[in-house]
Amino acid sequence: GSALHGLGPPRRYGSIVASGVLGLGSTRAQDEEAVLRLHDALEPCGTLVLDNEESPWDWRPRDWSHEPARKTTPDGVEFALWSRVDAVDEDDRCVHMTIRAQTSDGRGEEHELTMRQWYRDELVPLLERTGFAAVDVKAGADESTLVYVASRHGHVLRGGLHARKGFIDRT
Repeated sequence: GSALHGLGPPRRYGSIVASGVLGLGSTRAQDEEAVLRLHDALEPCGTLVLDNEESPWDWRPRDWSHEPARKTTPDGVEFALWSRVDAVDEDDRCVHMTIRAQTSDGRGEEHELTMRQWYRDELVPLLERTGFAAVDVKAGADESTLVYVASRHGHVLRGGLHARKGFIDRT
């Protein structure tokens, strides 16, 4: 897969679901580019469904987690995941982390990553600036997740015309 801000799909889609990807491994400018690319990948009346974790900002640098998160695959291989917070950029609300994974069959990897926090008061205006005509915010899977349902255009007018924020686009 490619980075979200480098998205260039071969066709347009009626709907796109982007889950757990905004702010992951990218800069703020790249996130803004990603939203534009998602908009452009939609058909004229397409809909973007984007979830976003919006828990209170309380990140601090810390050493490796003492107890790993553990998951087991259907074929019985156990994955153990540890994380370390290397640095925190308060102004950009960005966390620099290292993730370490080990499996019960002896494999292991370590990766650095960044996670950037976005909040509703900046995400709704970003979606609107990008050209989404209507943005509906709904409760997500848990209390810290919001789901943004953004329509690329407003209602369909007669004759294949679409209204969008004072503009009429011919399709």
